[in-house]
Parts: sequence; C-alpha cells; structure tokens
Amino acid sequence: MNTPSRRSVVVAIDGSQASDLALDWAVDEARRRNLPLHLVHARGVDDWWLMARAPVPRELIDIQDQLLEERVDRVRRQAPGVVVSSDSAVGHAAKTLIDLSHDAEVVAMGARGRGPAKQALLGSVSAQVSAHAQCPVVVVRGNPVAAPGQPRVVVGVDGSANCQDAVGYAFEQASSRSVGLTAVHAWAEELVDGLATLALSKEQHEAMVQERQAMVSEALAGWCSKYPDVDVREHILRAHPVEALLDEGRQADLLVVGSRGLGGFTSLLLGSVSRAVLARAACPVAVIRPAHHQE
Repeated sequence: MNTPSRRSVVVAIDGSQASDLALDWAVDEARRRNLPLHLVHARGVDDWWLMARAPVPRELIDIQDQLLEERVDRVRRQAPGVVVSSDSAVGHAAKTLIDLSHDAEVVAMGARGRGPAKQALLGSVSAQVSAHAQCPVVVVRGNPVAAPGQPRVVVGVDGSANCQDAVGYAFEQASSRSVGLTAVHAWAEELVDGLATLALSKEQHEAMVQERQAMVSEALAGWCSKYPDVDVREHILRAHPVEALLDEGRQADLLVVGSRGLGGFTSLLLGSVSRAVLARAACPVAVIRPAHHQE
C-alpha cells in the first residue's frame, strides 16, 4: 500500500452514499486548510482468505481501481487546487485506516459502509477507527453541510484530561471555517461529586453551577487568547450530556468530543457519551484522542 503525504486528509472510500458524504467533507477540509487529500479503498475479506494468502481476484482489484479513479476525478473537478492521491488495499479496513492515522492530519469516514449491518447507526469500522486512530477521526452522517442559520463548531467540555485536546481542535476548526464556537457542559447525574443534586438548596445549586462555569471558562481561556477571531459562547446546563450535545449539534458545522470523559471506566478507548453522539448526531462528529494516550 502506498503511503500518503504526511499531514494528509485521509478519507475512506467504499462506494456507499455515506463514504461519498465523507469525501465531500474531506475535500472541503483539504481545500480550506491547504492539505493534501488521500483516498483509500480498503476491501475487507474473510480471515481464512488472508491466512491462506490467496491471490486477490483480478475482478476485485479492477472494481477498486475504477471506484477510486472515479472519485479522484470528482475531487479534481471540485477542487482543482488540492493535491490528491489514492490507493487500495485488501484486508481489514479498520486496521488499514488506523495504520494510516499515524501520519494523517485527520481520517474521515462515513458512519456506515457496505458491511452486512448497514442498518446499524454506527458501523463497526467507524467505531473501531474512532477508538484506536492516532489522529482526529471525523465520522460523517447525513448532510455534511450545516442547516440554515448561523452554523458553529460545538465542543463538549467536561474537565477531563482529554478535554483540552478536544477544545483545541474545536478552536482550530472554528477559526479555519470563520464560524463561532459553542462550548457545552451538561450534567444529569443525581449524584455530583458525592452530593445529591435533587436535595441541594438553591444556594448550594448556584454554587455548584458557578464552579462548573469556572471550570469551563478555565478550559477555554488559553484557546480564546490563541484564537481571538473566534466568537465563543458557553452553554452550561443540567441535562443529559448526550442530549445536550445532540441538540446543539443540529445546526452545527462540526461536533467535537473527546474519546473519553469523566466516566468510571477510564480504560475504555471510547466513552459512552462519544459512542452515543457518534451514533446519533445529525452533523459530522470529530473524535479526539488525548495525545499523551496515543499508542
């Protein structure tokens, strides 16, 4: 398999409508940020075939080559200034994309592909790559263009170690898109920091909200200084984090989440909020893994 240029926008191509939407997103990203674009078609085969090292049928190679050629031509028509390359591979699609992520700027892919569970809200390849990639992963579902209005980049802020990486990526995206940024912090647990929130007095509740506002402001402060062109709004509310992010994301250009949050299972590579947002968001979702945890 050919190695794309470092810092390329890598996009998974499989001929599905979802992958074509991801391609549109990737073309815009490469053009806007002046990055090379690399299209990859990874055709999965049965494990026994790989173990037997059986020759790849010529028909399969021809189908891959034709598909990539058509998509490369499409890119050149849409964005003639973008440097574009392509390659195909036979093997496990998730592993191929994870390997490419080591040198990529971002990996873009559709929420679902042509696998046997096309009706699933989140395909197995999308889920695996989001959990293990060494760079940001953007999963595109529906129309990658935001709904009418004033689109913004939305980022979830929870005070976790992963939060700063996600916030930094969100600011970078908002600045490059010339749109504002909305930072969302939500909580819905009956117990917060050992306190029964339903039993809190008005004064205690207000104090807790002020603490959370301070946490969000602190998480944003350095990035606001770095990106003074970005209009920033803070949305702090008591609601389920998933529902709050999905609601803000309805008219967003991009919804950014960390791969893990403050849940009790810190060993998980993809947290419950990230998984739920990936499965249900109407806009593209970027999953950011903490740099110091990348393998």
